[in-house]
Amino acid sequence: MPNPDLLKLQASIINGLSGDIFQPTLECPSPATACSWPEIKTMGICSTVEDVTAITAANCTGNTFGQLNCTYTFPDYDDHLDPLEMTYNKQEQTFGPASSLFLSTSSTSFADDSGQFLAFAAVKVTDNNMPGNTTPPSTSTYRASLFWCELTFSSPSAAPSGLSPSSRQPTSTEPLIFAEINSTSGSPTIIYTAGAFEDAGPRNYTVTRSFNNDIWSYLGVGLLSRSVITHPLAGKPSDEVLDIASFLYTTDLETAIPNLAATLTNQMRSVEPGDNTEAQQVRGTAFFSETYISVRWGWLVLPMVEIMLVAGLLVAVIVATRHETLVKESVLAYFVYGADERIRGGLEANSTAAVISGDEMAEAAKGVDVKLMKDGNGALRLRRG
Repeated sequence: MPNPDLLKLQASIINGLSGDIFQPTLECPSPATACSWPEIKTMGICSTVEDVTAITAANCTGNTFGQLNCTYTFPDYDDHLDPLEMTYNKQEQTFGPASSLFLSTSSTSFADDSGQFLAFAAVKVTDNNMPGNTTPPSTSTYRASLFWCELTFSSPSAAPSGLSPSSRQPTSTEPLIFAEINSTSGSPTIIYTAGAFEDAGPRNYTVTRSFNNDIWSYLGVGLLSRSVITHPLAGKPSDEVLDIASFLYTTDLETAIPNLAATLTNQMRSVEPGDNTEAQQVRGTAFFSETYISVRWGWLVLPMVEIMLVAGLLVAVIVATRHETLVKESVLAYFVYGADERIRGGLEANSTAAVISGDEMAEAAKGVDVKLMKDGNGALRLRRG
């Protein structure tokens, strides 16, 4: 059925091919500062890609003044792909044919054990100089494949901003085994398995038959099968709305193909945004900061002993002086113990007021040395020292 999600998926695939890999959605909610999950196993798409320039043979006919036709074949390579045929011309005449710069081809294939997969091959010109009449330019050749696999992520972790870099790459991968086509339900599905010989038994993965066919067809025919030519009359390198051909020609295919596989896998691991409405969530653990106070009770022994000693001293002083009148640094002492005539006379002589205030008495008492001594009757009196 027509829907806007297809364009979103196609845009994500193209972005991933160019290096902007779609990352799976996750939820590490506030106030969490970090999240972690147990080991996760998921269905995905894996890739193999290699530079096969050293083992590629070019069979050429014709010459570069007219048209040099070269067929590139890969020894020991399966027959899922047709040989790549490039045509070369020195481009010295505007009426001459165009000359090839890049050619890639893909084919959807089926293997009895692994099921459906995509085979890919490409030839790119690395030096367009053609010194000889029958010598093709220097080229690099590549072959690759995309296939269903199971990916294992060991203890992935994330912050609220997204997955940690170490959690974006699987720790191990395993090609899936084609099991069966299930036509009993409304929409036919294809079942793939992994871990068939493990103690826990096989793990089944299900994909609709229509998607299984369409995704490989889109990648092979619609995306990765491209060509780039050069000609004196060519105004631009491509008439495509999206110049994918020139990108494949100029990019590092050994990086771009794995990026494509990672993007498709992450789309399958996500719901919204993503392209798998049946993706299941895995329960994890959220970590967040919490303030707490740690008390080291041993350090309280010294102040507690000090407080007990001070309290004991206070009690001892109170007991020892409980029957004595308290004397402070104040003129009140004169009223408690009285003073002999010499002291009173000296204080009055230093004041002209009719009534001597406490401040005046304190001022007049400066420099007067007195002692608390018993008089003839045995009472305590303040006397000059």
